[in-house]
Parts: sequence; structure tokens; C-alpha cells
Amino acid sequence: MTNLRMNQRKSIVVLALCWLSLPAVADDFACLQALIPATNHHWVATHRSKFSLPIVSPSGDAIAIAEWDHEHLTNIFVYTPKSSKRFDRMTALGATQAQDLRGLSVSWLKEHLVATKLESFEIFQFQVEPPGGWDKKTVSMRTTASVADLGGWLVEGEKAGDVTSAIQEEIHLRETWVRNNNLDATRFKAWSLAEKLCRH
Repeated sequence: MTNLRMNQRKSIVVLALCWLSLPAVADDFACLQALIPATNHHWVATHRSKFSLPIVSPSGDAIAIAEWDHEHLTNIFVYTPKSSKRFDRMTALGATQAQDLRGLSVSWLKEHLVATKLESFEIFQFQVEPPGGWDKKTVSMRTTASVADLGGWLVEGEKAGDVTSAIQEEIHLRETWVRNNNLDATRFKAWSLAEKLCRH
């Protein structure tokens, strides 16, 4: 009987530790989703070095953040209320094998969209930009009237990797801006909601 109780207690402790170690996917997603309208500012868009400005899906059910190593795209993280995924490869339309994101050229990235299917079956298509956006002086841009073509489908990384740093750094950057600036009425209302959701 004593052994049974001890085993039950051990099981409860192990379950509790596992639960505490899980990334707060839904909490981080809801926090960033609420922070974006409160912190949509030029400073937030330009004060970044590793992670690009988040891209929100048309439905609002997903947020994509690209990770860069200088001029090379290395990973794309896609967050939803249910999941955090890291994509490090892409299968171009018409290709049979996936290629590393790092190998995509700047000119290709500027002219193409990448896509992934969400849990909701929505096809999330978006164009990837580096932190701070493209340097228009060094790379020729397509005309604003043209629409980028779908270039390929993102492929999830085979090896486990850090999927929380990108979203948590984005949250930290935006919270830092809020705490150091006066907000107008619209931003303050959005921040009031975000502050409640970001307490986890």
C-alpha cells in the first residue's frame, strides 16, 4: 500500500513537472496577437537584428516570424493557438526535393511567397522580409502593382529546435517600447487588453 501511494505521488510530481516545462504556446500567441495593434510603430519595426517583423495570417489564426543570420534566411516560425512550428526548408513548386531556406537568394525571396497549411486548413501565404525590411537601394524591387508568385511550401524541421525564442523576443521588444512611450487613446485601449493576456 505504501509503495502504491509513493508511486502515485511520483507520477503526480512527474506530470506536474512535464506540464510546467511545456511552452505556453496559447499564452504567447494570444499575448503577441494583442500586442501587435498596441505597438504598431516604426521603432518596433526597425529595432530588430535577428527576427523579422511578424506576419499575421488573414484570418488572424497564425503568426509567422522569420529568423535571419545576416543576409541568410535560416528558419521560419509559425505560431497558432495550438502549435509552434519551425520550418527550415521549402519545396519549390515543381521540385521533388526540399531545399534549405538558407540557400534561397534575396532576389527569389523578394519575388515569391511561401506557404503552409494551418490546423484550420487555411493556406497561409506570405512574403518573407529580413529584420528592418528590404534595403531598396541595393536590391531592385518589383513594382508595387505586381503581386508576388507562390514559390513553394514550407517544410517543418526534422530535428527538434527552439521554437519559443522568436515569439518571446518579439513580445519583450514590444513590451519594452510600450513601457517607454506615451500611448494615444487607441494604443492604450489595445495595451490594456494585451497586458491582461500577457500575464502568464
